[in-house]
Amino acid sequence: MSITVLIVDDEPLARERVRMLLEEEKDVVVRAECAGAAEAKELLLRERIDMMFLDIQMPGMDGLQLVGIIPPERMPLVVFTTAYDEFAVKAFELDAADYLLKPFTKRRFQASLERVRQRLSSGDRDLFISRMLTTVNTIAQRLPYPEKIVVKSDGRICFLQPPEIRWIESEANYLRIHTVQAVHHVRETL
Repeated sequence: MSITVLIVDDEPLARERVRMLLEEEKDVVVRAECAGAAEAKELLLRERIDMMFLDIQMPGMDGLQLVGIIPPERMPLVVFTTAYDEFAVKAFELDAADYLLKPFTKRRFQASLERVRQRLSSGDRDLFISRMLTTVNTIAQRLPYPEKIVVKSDGRICFLQPPEIRWIESEANYLRIHTVQAVHHVRETL
Protein backbone atom coordinates (compact mmCIF):
# COMPACT_ATOMS: atom_id res chain seq x y z
CA MET A 1 0.00 0.00 0.00
CA SER A 2 1.36 3.42 -0.92
CA ILE A 3 0.67 6.63 1.00
CA THR A 4 -0.40 9.57 -1.16
CA VAL A 5 0.97 12.88 0.07
CA LEU A 6 0.22 16.54 -0.53
CA ILE A 7 2.84 19.17 0.38
CA VAL A 8 1.46 22.65 1.13
CA ASP A 9 3.91 25.47 1.84
CA ASP A 10 4.34 28.96 0.41
CA GLU A 11 8.14 28.60 0.54
CA PRO A 12 9.57 26.72 -2.48
CA LEU A 13 12.67 25.57 -0.57
CA ALA A 14 10.54 24.13 2.22
CA ARG A 15 8.45 22.18 -0.31
CA GLU A 16 11.61 20.93 -1.96
CA ARG A 17 13.07 19.73 1.36
CA VAL A 18 9.93 17.71 2.20
CA ARG A 19 9.77 16.30 -1.34
CA MET A 20 13.43 15.24 -1.26
CA LEU A 21 12.95 13.44 2.06
CA LEU A 22 9.83 11.71 0.78
CA GLU A 23 11.60 10.53 -2.39
CA GLU A 24 13.67 8.22 -0.17
CA GLU A 25 10.51 6.45 1.07
CA LYS A 26 9.37 3.47 -1.03
CA ASP A 27 5.76 3.49 0.21
CA VAL A 28 5.13 7.20 -0.38
CA VAL A 29 3.84 8.92 -3.53
CA VAL A 30 3.87 12.73 -3.65
CA ARG A 31 0.61 13.50 -5.46
CA ALA A 32 1.11 17.28 -5.60
CA GLU A 33 2.73 20.38 -4.14
CA CYS A 34 0.77 23.57 -3.49
CA ALA A 35 2.09 27.05 -2.73
CA GLY A 36 -1.05 28.07 -0.88
CA ALA A 37 -4.08 26.85 1.01
CA ALA A 38 -6.61 27.85 -1.67
CA GLU A 39 -4.86 25.67 -4.25
CA ALA A 40 -4.62 22.82 -1.72
CA LYS A 41 -8.34 23.11 -0.96
CA GLU A 42 -9.23 22.60 -4.62
CA LEU A 43 -6.97 19.56 -4.87
CA LEU A 44 -8.29 18.00 -1.65
CA LEU A 45 -11.85 18.34 -2.89
CA ARG A 46 -10.94 16.55 -6.16
CA GLU A 47 -8.47 13.85 -5.09
CA ARG A 48 -8.08 11.32 -2.29
CA ILE A 49 -4.96 12.18 -0.26
CA ASP A 50 -3.75 10.11 2.72
CA MET A 51 -1.38 12.61 4.30
CA MET A 52 -0.64 16.31 4.07
CA PHE A 53 2.47 18.23 5.15
CA LEU A 54 0.91 21.63 5.86
CA ASP A 55 2.58 24.94 6.66
CA ILE A 56 0.59 27.02 9.13
CA GLN A 57 1.52 30.58 8.23
CA MET A 58 0.87 31.37 4.59
CA PRO A 59 -0.45 34.44 2.80
CA GLY A 60 -4.20 34.50 2.39
CA MET A 61 -5.71 31.44 4.00
CA ASP A 62 -3.46 29.83 6.63
CA GLY A 63 -3.08 26.12 7.32
CA LEU A 64 -5.41 26.12 10.32
CA GLN A 65 -8.15 27.77 8.26
CA LEU A 66 -7.67 25.18 5.51
CA VAL A 67 -8.17 22.34 7.98
CA GLY A 68 -11.37 24.01 9.16
CA ILE A 69 -13.03 24.09 5.73
CA ILE A 70 -12.23 20.65 4.30
CA PRO A 71 -15.07 18.13 4.73
CA PRO A 72 -14.18 15.23 7.05
CA GLU A 73 -14.44 12.64 4.28
CA ARG A 74 -11.81 14.52 2.23
CA MET A 75 -9.42 15.37 5.10
CA PRO A 76 -6.05 13.59 5.11
CA LEU A 77 -3.91 13.06 8.19
CA VAL A 78 -2.01 16.30 8.81
CA VAL A 79 1.58 16.96 9.78
CA PHE A 80 1.93 20.68 10.44
CA THR A 81 5.23 22.25 9.41
CA THR A 82 6.15 25.72 10.60
CA ALA A 83 9.01 27.87 11.80
CA TYR A 84 6.95 29.06 14.77
CA ASP A 85 6.66 26.94 17.90
CA GLU A 86 3.76 29.02 19.24
CA PHE A 87 1.36 26.98 17.06
CA ALA A 88 2.39 23.62 18.56
CA VAL A 89 -0.33 23.58 21.20
CA LYS A 90 -3.01 24.35 18.62
CA ALA A 91 -1.66 21.65 16.32
CA PHE A 92 -1.82 19.01 19.03
CA GLU A 93 -5.23 20.24 20.18
CA LEU A 94 -6.28 19.52 16.61
CA ASP A 95 -5.02 15.97 17.00
CA ALA A 96 -2.58 16.48 14.14
CA ALA A 97 -0.47 13.46 13.30
CA ASP A 98 2.59 15.55 14.14
CA TYR A 99 4.15 19.02 14.27
CA LEU A 100 7.51 19.63 12.61
CA LEU A 101 9.37 22.75 13.66
CA LYS A 102 11.49 24.12 10.80
CA PRO A 103 14.31 23.45 10.25
CA PHE A 104 13.78 19.79 11.11
CA THR A 105 16.23 16.92 10.85
CA LYS A 106 15.87 13.88 8.65
CA ARG A 107 15.49 11.71 11.77
CA ARG A 108 12.68 13.89 13.12
CA PHE A 109 10.97 13.86 9.71
CA GLN A 110 11.12 10.07 9.54
CA ALA A 111 9.67 9.78 13.05
CA SER A 112 6.76 11.94 11.91
CA LEU A 113 6.21 9.79 8.85
CA GLU A 114 6.22 6.69 11.04
CA ARG A 115 3.45 8.19 13.21
CA VAL A 116 1.33 8.62 10.11
CA ARG A 117 2.03 5.05 8.99
CA GLN A 118 0.87 3.80 12.39
CA ARG A 119 -2.33 5.81 12.28
CA LEU A 120 -3.11 4.69 8.75
CA SER A 121 -2.51 1.04 9.59
CA SER A 122 -4.51 1.21 12.85
CA GLY A 123 -7.76 1.83 11.03
CA ASP A 124 -8.55 4.82 13.28
CA ARG A 125 -7.93 7.43 10.58
CA ASP A 126 -11.55 8.62 10.60
CA LEU A 127 -11.54 8.98 14.38
CA PHE A 128 -8.40 11.15 14.30
CA ILE A 129 -9.80 13.34 11.53
CA SER A 130 -13.14 13.73 13.29
CA ARG A 131 -11.42 14.85 16.51
CA MET A 132 -9.18 17.25 14.58
CA LEU A 133 -12.11 18.91 12.81
CA THR A 134 -14.14 19.21 16.00
CA THR A 135 -11.22 20.96 17.68
CA VAL A 136 -10.69 23.31 14.71
CA ASN A 137 -14.29 24.46 14.96
CA THR A 138 -13.99 24.95 18.73
CA ILE A 139 -10.80 26.99 18.40
CA ALA A 140 -12.23 29.10 15.57
CA GLN A 141 -15.20 30.04 17.75
CA ARG A 142 -13.03 30.77 20.82
CA LEU A 143 -10.19 32.79 19.35
CA PRO A 144 -11.32 35.84 17.40
CA TYR A 145 -8.63 37.96 15.83
CA PRO A 146 -7.89 41.19 17.69
CA GLU A 147 -9.76 44.23 16.51
CA LYS A 148 -6.99 46.58 17.68
CA ILE A 149 -3.34 46.26 18.58
CA VAL A 150 -2.06 48.57 21.31
CA VAL A 151 1.51 49.88 20.97
CA LYS A 152 3.54 52.60 22.64
CA SER A 153 5.06 54.64 19.85
CA ASP A 154 7.23 57.72 20.43
CA GLY A 155 5.87 58.10 23.97
CA ARG A 156 2.20 57.81 22.95
CA ILE A 157 -0.27 54.95 23.18
CA CYS A 158 -1.58 54.05 19.71
CA PHE A 159 -4.41 51.75 18.71
CA LEU A 160 -3.66 50.09 15.37
CA GLN A 161 -6.18 48.27 13.21
CA PRO A 162 -4.59 45.01 11.92
CA PRO A 163 -5.85 45.52 8.32
CA GLU A 164 -4.08 48.91 8.25
CA ILE A 165 -0.65 47.39 9.02
CA ARG A 166 1.37 47.05 5.81
CA TRP A 167 4.60 45.59 7.21
CA ILE A 168 6.78 45.45 10.31
CA GLU A 169 10.53 45.92 10.43
CA SER A 170 12.75 44.74 13.25
CA GLU A 171 16.08 46.31 14.17
CA ALA A 172 17.83 45.25 17.40
CA ASN A 173 15.39 46.13 20.23
CA TYR A 174 13.06 48.22 18.07
CA LEU A 175 10.21 47.75 15.63
CA ARG A 176 8.98 50.01 12.87
CA ILE A 177 5.32 49.32 12.17
CA HIS A 178 4.30 50.71 8.80
CA THR A 179 0.59 51.45 8.54
CA VAL A 180 -1.49 53.15 5.90
CA GLN A 181 -1.17 56.53 7.67
CA ALA A 182 2.14 56.47 9.57
CA VAL A 183 5.26 54.67 10.70
CA HIS A 184 5.28 53.79 14.41
CA HIS A 185 8.58 53.35 16.28
CA VAL A 186 8.16 50.84 19.10
CA ARG A 187 10.74 49.80 21.69
CA GLU A 188 9.96 46.07 21.55
CA THR A 189 11.52 43.06 19.91
CA LEU A 190 9.71 41.00 17.36
